[in-house]
Amino acid sequence: MRFLFVLLCTIVCSSGAEESWILYHAPGADVEAILQIAVNVAPPDTKITPQDLPDTCQTADDLKVQHAALSAGVRTIPCLVLQDAQGCYATLPLHGLSAQGVLAARQHANDPQRGQLATRRLLIADLYYDTARIHLPFIPAREKTHAIEHLRLLAESQNIPVGIRQFIALRCLYPSFMCLYAAEYNKAHSAVSEHLFMQAIAALELARDLDDSSRLGRLAYDEREKLRAARLQAKKLD
Repeated sequence: MRFLFVLLCTIVCSSGAEESWILYHAPGADVEAILQIAVNVAPPDTKITPQDLPDTCQTADDLKVQHAALSAGVRTIPCLVLQDAQGCYATLPLHGLSAQGVLAARQHANDPQRGQLATRRLLIADLYYDTARIHLPFIPAREKTHAIEHLRLLAESQNIPVGIRQFIALRCLYPSFMCLYAAEYNKAHSAVSEHLFMQAIAALELARDLDDSSRLGRLAYDEREKLRAARLQAKKLD
């Protein structure tokens, strides 16, 4: 059995020189110690790069690191991201990591569903990244505009299931427009703030009309009615 295991390692790990793995860890972690754990189970010549994963975003670089981690499927740290020239194909928690576990995970490099899984992870990462860029105060206005336009394209994409498009429109696009509207509004409406408000309404209507009988569709309808009532009340006060 030991000979068979070594033989399998040799076959599966023959492309190890082409791989460059990432070890995500918390800021301030004992990098040397956790890196050694990863090195002990990795194939020879595999490059392993430590990367601290910030739990808050103080800079645009912090956000980019978080986006990359989400794209790789990172859910807990410390963890080891296995990737090759085509990108990430497996993510393993460092706790309980073994050579057998790494060997089994490396089989996923040939998974026929690999591309679809990567697309799903990227969508999740992009939704977080775009929404965060809109809400974070240190992100330039031009980037906020690009982010909200990308969210709009995702919400309108025919290649994404309706339920996910509803979620994007209601939970990402609508609050993003309201965030920009609140930042623009200064005790009085302007042409820009009015346009942003109408875009927020359009996002609600998109979420509602995609499937008005679903839970998200009903929530979008209710929120749309609240905005309509609030706008009527504001006009009375004016």
